[in-house]
Amino acid sequence: MKTYLAGARLRNLAERARPARRLASRLFTPLALIALLWAIWHGRQTLATLVVDARLDLLAASLSIWLGLHLVSPLFTLRTLRGWGQPLRYRDALCIHVVRLPAKYLPGGIWHSVARAADYRRLAVNHRVIAAYLLIETLTLAGVTLFLGGAGVFATGVVTGAWAIATGLCAVLGVCVLLAAPWVSQTLFITIEPKLSLRQYLINAAVLAVYWGWAGMAFALFLNAFPALRLAASNVEAAVIYVFSWGIGFVTLFAPQGIGVSELVASHLLGERDSVVTLAALLAGFRVVILAADVAAWLLATLPHTCGRPASGVASQPPPRES
Repeated sequence: MKTYLAGARLRNLAERARPARRLASRLFTPLALIALLWAIWHGRQTLATLVVDARLDLLAASLSIWLGLHLVSPLFTLRTLRGWGQPLRYRDALCIHVVRLPAKYLPGGIWHSVARAADYRRLAVNHRVIAAYLLIETLTLAGVTLFLGGAGVFATGVVTGAWAIATGLCAVLGVCVLLAAPWVSQTLFITIEPKLSLRQYLINAAVLAVYWGWAGMAFALFLNAFPALRLAASNVEAAVIYVFSWGIGFVTLFAPQGIGVSELVASHLLGERDSVVTLAALLAGFRVVILAADVAAWLLATLPHTCGRPASGVASQPPPRES
């Protein structure tokens, strides 16, 4: 009974906070875009020099890694849903993830999750399990990136003083979030057996840690593609800085996909000799690489004999009765 009441209170608080978050997002997003456009204009001469000398092979390698990461993305979904007794094929999880990528770029930053949830439901996944999954996915993304990025930045000694304290605290916070994620999600939504054990969950979280390790390397390759860019950070340092800055942007609830926030944090941590503003504008270019990889993955998924429509062949199945 106490667990049920705690879950009800948490859901009530989340509902109350939703309008404020939506308003903040609507106000912040255009301001962030304007700031990035100003940064590009402000550093247009430096950016033009960097782009002209860019190494296309390294840009292609960065894009290829991100394209390959789409094959890893469904593994956390697959393992988590199976841990809750919900059968799901890897192919179905992959197709749902990739075919729904365009929704990722709709205003609001939630529509990729919403579209995937609808497809999971058509695949007869229990609706409470879907809700629990979306929550545990969000918490795990925050926990993994804050821990991996924060601990990495702290351990490599890239920063000192207040930044070092901040990254260390974020790493501790990431661990706390990871340990709490399965309890919170299952307390709120999972009322049936089996339940996900902490050991199962941490193995699943390790899959995401591998994902973000490769994502960081894709970012490092992107930076190396600009020979004229004089960075004090090594490839490993650049990788953990990216993971950390992405995590900070992710937990900044009013910034969809961390736009503006991630670039600002990364530009400060990278220790660029030139203008931080110009570097932030260049780092925004990595979003173009990610966009290109997403478009390529989506186009491949729409080819004949690949994915077709998500949940095809099962959409007509009636949803299961809830227990």
